[in-house]
Formats: sequence, structure tokens, C-alpha cells
Amino acid sequence: MKQFLILAALVFCHLPSFGQSKHELIKTNLKKLDVFIGEWNISTENFSHSGKRSEEKGIYNFSWALDSTYITRHGSLTNTASNRTRQFVSWLTFDTKVNQFRFIFFYDKRSNMITEYGTYDEQGQTFTTLTSFEIENGVTEYIRHVVDFKNPNEIVGRSWIRLDDAEEANNFKEVLSRF
Repeated sequence: MKQFLILAALVFCHLPSFGQSKHELIKTNLKKLDVFIGEWNISTENFSHSGKRSEEKGIYNFSWALDSTYITRHGSLTNTASNRTRQFVSWLTFDTKVNQFRFIFFYDKRSNMITEYGTYDEQGQTFTTLTSFEIENGVTEYIRHVVDFKNPNEIVGRSWIRLDDAEEANNFKEVLSRF
């Protein structure tokens, strides 16, 4: 009996979410990313597969949704050379089944959805996501995105892209500045 109690105590002490409902676990983890909440000016640099560079300027608006179990982002970016605007909505939550954040993107003029899974490094104050999807003719695109929160008034995100077995290349840089 004594061994059972010791084992039960060890198991109980090593279950971080024990006693927390899924709802509480989601909210607790999302709270780590509440620095996003609010309106932001955004400027981006984009790099195509061929190395062509473009810039965009716009606004991101992050807000809580569905009883603080999601953070939504509404974005509008305008290409500085062509004046074309693109809009998108994304939803960020904490997926208790895989114990990671899930970031889901929906873009205008497209019916596809992109899902990234990620982790937050509290010590390094970075949020890293990964995704992959088929782009055409069986070619898979892999994207790694790292967001740096060290300055809560200026958040910097960078992403790198890789096609199938090619080397990873710089793809995107975004700088968010608080209104």
C-alpha cells in the first residue's frame, strides 16, 4: 500500500494539467501570448522562391474570442509597389490533444486553410510555428515561423521556407509596432 501511495503521489505531482479543465488549460496557455492583443502597424518584407523582394504595409488587429479560448487576428496588407491589398483572418488557440498552439489562417480570394502548430519559449520569449502543405505538382512547402516578443511594443517575426529537400531560405520578415 505504501508503494502505491508513493507512486500515486509521483504521478500526481508530474501531471501539469491535473485538476485543470481543458478550457482552463487553453486559457492559461493563451495568456502567455496576450502581448498580441490590440492594434498594430505592420511592415513586411517578402522574398519569393526566385529571390524577388517585395514590401507590404498594413494593420493587424488581435482580439480575444470565444471566452478567451482563441485569439483572432484580422489583417490587411497593401503591397507598396503594386498597391494590391490582401486580407486574412487567423485563429490562434492551444490544442490540448497535442499540447501545442494551433494557428489557423484563412485568406481572401482562396478557399484553402493553413494550419501551423507551435510552441512558446517563455525564457527566450519566442513563439515558433511549423507547417507544411502541397503547393503544386506534388511539391511540398515547409515553413518555420519565429516571433520574438522581447520588446512588447515592437514584435518581430521571421519565417523560412523550404521546398521538399532543398535548403531552407529566408521567406518573410514582419515588424509589428503598437499604435
